[in-house]
Amino acid sequence: MNLTLTKREFTVPAFRAFARYFISPDERWILRIQHLGGGTNEVFVYSVASNSPVRRREIGSPVFDCIGNSLHRSINGRTQIELAAWDIPSGSVHLEASYEPLKNGVQQPWLNFNVTYNLKTTKVVVTKKVDEN
Repeated sequence: MNLTLTKREFTVPAFRAFARYFISPDERWILRIQHLGGGTNEVFVYSVASNSPVRRREIGSPVFDCIGNSLHRSINGRTQIELAAWDIPSGSVHLEASYEPLKNGVQQPWLNFNVTYNLKTTKVVVTKKVDEN
C-alpha cells in the first residue's frame, strides 16, 4: 500500500517531521502518529477503501477533549497518543493517551489514560485513567 503526500502537504513542516504509520489488520485503516517536537505528537486516522478517496481525520483533539471532560477541566500541557491495539471486529482502535499538565507554569507528572476510538462513529471513550486501581 502506498501513501503519498501532496506537494502542498509536504510543504507543511509537521508532515516532514518524524511519523510512524500503523496499518490495521484488515488494511482498511492507517493510524499516523506524527512527532511535533517538544514531547508532543498529533494523530490522524485514514480510511482506505477500494474505489474511494482516502479520508483523513485528526483524532488527537477529540481524544483530549474527552479526557478533559472526564477530568472536568481543559487539557493545558504536552500531549501524546500511542497505539495500544486494533480491534477491527468492534470497529475501534485502543489508544494510550498521556498529557503533562501545567500548574502555575510548572509541568506536573504525566497523566495516562486508556482510550477507545470508534473508527466508524468517531466516538471517543476514556476507558480508564491508568493511575487508577
